[in-house]
Amino acid sequence: MKNLLEVVNLQTAFKTDESEVVSVDDVSFALKPGETIGIVGESGCGKSVQAQILDMMKKLREETGTAIMLITHDLGVIAEMADKVIVMYAGQVVEEADVYTLFESSKHPYTQGLMTSIPHIDYEANERLVSIAGNVPSLKRMPKGYRFQTRCSYVTDRCLKEQPPMFLSGKDHWSRCWLNEADQKVTTG
Repeated sequence: MKNLLEVVNLQTAFKTDESEVVSVDDVSFALKPGETIGIVGESGCGKSVQAQILDMMKKLREETGTAIMLITHDLGVIAEMADKVIVMYAGQVVEEADVYTLFESSKHPYTQGLMTSIPHIDYEANERLVSIAGNVPSLKRMPKGYRFQTRCSYVTDRCLKEQPPMFLSGKDHWSRCWLNEADQKVTTG
């Protein structure tokens, strides 16, 4: 079967004030029809390069019907490219929904925090963006109970003791938060 895309020895670097930083070094891959691409998108590649890559991926998806998995922090890319979204915090899934549901009615406080940190069309230039307070815990020293507890504005005593399971919060909409306990309990994973 013929390769749709073949990349050999890809190398990418960018200059900083102090040095040149290699972001991709000697990466090779080939993609055949029906295969899935997984890309970890990080900042620094530039919006025009990112747009070209996303356009290429959309064309590939349309021509072959293949699925594309994106791992990214860029909510704009998610809104443009994704059908289904899984939000993770400290190595754990905290919310899962279709892209429209997630952007319109996110249920997990971390996802809600991410959504409020995006500048919107009515955003004023002198307006400060909202940020999520605190720091991500060390993966070596996770807090007992709920992983987001040190940064969550809704934290309760229960959060300090127990890890919440995933709750079904609507049609194919899952959230790992005690606030959604009234919803159907589905899994403890």
